Amino acid sequence: MYTDFTIQFSDGMKATIISFNIKRFYEGVIEASPDTFTYLSERKLNEISQKNDEVRTDKKKGRYFLKPQLIDEIEFWSQNILVHYKETNKPFKCGKCLKEYLIEAELQINGIDGRYSITIEWCQSEKDIITTPIVNMAQNAISVLAFEEIKDYCTYFNWEDW
Repeated sequence: MYTDFTIQFSDGMKATIISFNIKRFYEGVIEASPDTFTYLSERKLNEISQKNDEVRTDKKKGRYFLKPQLIDEIEFWSQNILVHYKETNKPFKCGKCLKEYLIEAELQINGIDGRYSITIEWCQSEKDIITTPIVNMAQNAISVLAFEEIKDYCTYFNWEDW
């Protein structure tokens, strides 16, 4: 049995998820303390920014990267680290971390004259992945975008060319 997973952009345009990939993305503190980025995190954020620039300047069609969300370090490490710091009486300065998994959802959007194709990438936490169904996760991430906003980043296939 074949089932399409359909999601909707904020402007009502519907897309079909044709593939979904989860990759381990990043592990570590992105802010050593609030608002102070570590060297490794600066490099990772620059890589993401560079990918977005390549897409925007038309060097790479077919991809769109959502801005990474940061989570509190304590959420990344779990409550065990708090217990450790309480036992040792050490001060705990909570920084921020990138969500540790990279999600890639390849979408197809059918239009009157052709089909648009794009892979949307975003970060999710392990907790999100464990507790949220894949379709809901994709819908939540993509619902912040309007199709018109990303249309120029899509690869386009004209029906007449087939």
